[in-house]
Amino acid sequence: MKKQLRWLVFLSFWLVGSSAWAQGLDNTPIGSTTPSTGAFTNLQATGTFTLGGQTASSLSAIDNKNVKVSSDDSTPGFLNGKLVSGNGITLTENGGGGNETLSISAADKLTNKGDLLTHDGTNEANLPVGADGQVLTADSASPNGVKWEDGGATDENDGVDITFNRQFEYPSSSGNVPAVDLNGTNIYIDPTDPTVTIGGVSANVLFAGDIPNTNPVVQQVVTDLPPGLISGNYKLELTNTQGVSRLFIPLTETTFFDGSTWDSATLSAPWALSRHASVVFQNKIWIFGGHDGTTYTNDVWSSSNGVDWVSVATAGPIWNVRAYHTALVFIDPADSVEKMWILGGYAGTMYNDIWNSVDGVHWNQVTTSGTIWAGRHVHASVVHNGKMWVIGGQDGSGNFNDVWYSSDGVNWSEPVGTVPWSVRYGHSVLSFNNKLWLIGGNSPPRNNEVWSSSDDGVTWVSEVTDADWADRYYHTSVVYNGKMWVISGYTNYYPDVWHSSNGVDWAEATGTAPWVGRGNATSVVFGQKIWVMGGRDNTVTTLSDVWFTSE
Repeated sequence: MKKQLRWLVFLSFWLVGSSAWAQGLDNTPIGSTTPSTGAFTNLQATGTFTLGGQTASSLSAIDNKNVKVSSDDSTPGFLNGKLVSGNGITLTENGGGGNETLSISAADKLTNKGDLLTHDGTNEANLPVGADGQVLTADSASPNGVKWEDGGATDENDGVDITFNRQFEYPSSSGNVPAVDLNGTNIYIDPTDPTVTIGGVSANVLFAGDIPNTNPVVQQVVTDLPPGLISGNYKLELTNTQGVSRLFIPLTETTFFDGSTWDSATLSAPWALSRHASVVFQNKIWIFGGHDGTTYTNDVWSSSNGVDWVSVATAGPIWNVRAYHTALVFIDPADSVEKMWILGGYAGTMYNDIWNSVDGVHWNQVTTSGTIWAGRHVHASVVHNGKMWVIGGQDGSGNFNDVWYSSDGVNWSEPVGTVPWSVRYGHSVLSFNNKLWLIGGNSPPRNNEVWSSSDDGVTWVSEVTDADWADRYYHTSVVYNGKMWVISGYTNYYPDVWHSSNGVDWAEATGTAPWVGRGNATSVVFGQKIWVMGGRDNTVTTLSDVWFTSE
């Protein structure tokens, strides 16, 4: 295995006293008839000497100063004693014969930040500066014995094969902790088997288990980040009965936000909307339609920072004004171009039309050539397994518990199977860990159920019938930092935020977010943050604020 070496290099020069040297003089004159300065690397003669009143064993505190050389010297222009300093010692004789005074300095070989002085077994050598993020490793094949290498996530095939690692926040029983997620083969035998050190400090194993739906089987080990390891490249070592694996991991001071604190991007966006739809597309947040407190709209807004919003002027046909519709980002197989999609909604009429756009300006209505879901609103949509999905909702006279999917937006099908969850609307749907997830909703009554399907909606599993968060609908959900998130909603309008990595165990990030509790808001993940936008509060006031997770 290659080991990372952290080198603390001390530049020292040793002056070794000697006596009775009968020969070996290099006859290097330093008088007025020859250059008065130079690099002298093998000066030796008879006698012993001191430098600056110090014995000739150290140059401590006399570097770059004029110092007196005391010896039994009797020949002008020569030094008595023995000076073996390696390269870089510059001497200047200030007088000849007797006890000369010299200017002596150790020429600085380390001229750049990051320079290292190494030894190749015979001579000292300067190792060039490494690039940002590289680490120093031993390498017997290198003339210097060491070399700079990229500090990426790589390991060697020694029985433990780490194929992937990441930093994230782990929801343990003691609360969220910064953690490292290691995935690979032959990683663990049982949860107590692995031992992990990061930067030479022991890390606690928070979780060990198999990762489902993988072939060959891939295991997972989650460890915390030991206190004090904030940022930089660290050597991670994982050992167990299968072997030892070492790799370098870059740590950042703040990896992901835990949802406990929020900042406002703006409290007064140029729009005030609820029951709208939002996506992230081409490095912008987009908002479509909704209700402004007075009327339905088909406005299109975009922002590259959540603060400054632009009203996008549309050209040509566009979808009718509406609310309670859904929006997705999906690659159109007709031309292999990623586009924004609008599906269904309501504005006095229940819609089942489908529109897409590549720029938010020009919109194309997608014609349907076969069966399509009935017109509806307050449904949920998601992209999962290369398909668009429309799940549940309401048509004004009743609620649905149907599931529809399409790979092109034109032809829609229902999975062959029976849906065990009740009709509902105002729920949320996510794609997470290779499963479809259905969260909450109103049947009525409203509920706090969580269902999942691992076979594209054919069969559904009840993960929990009474989640830790209160029953709700018109909430909003996202996938962020390896977890599913449930945010606010119509459940007494609590300003709460919850998350789960398995759909069963839920932890509350905060129950007192600074934004007012709301329903009919939207949320997206943008710039490694969760954003919450608009909605209605418990006074039925339409909101125009934008919030994001922060430190």
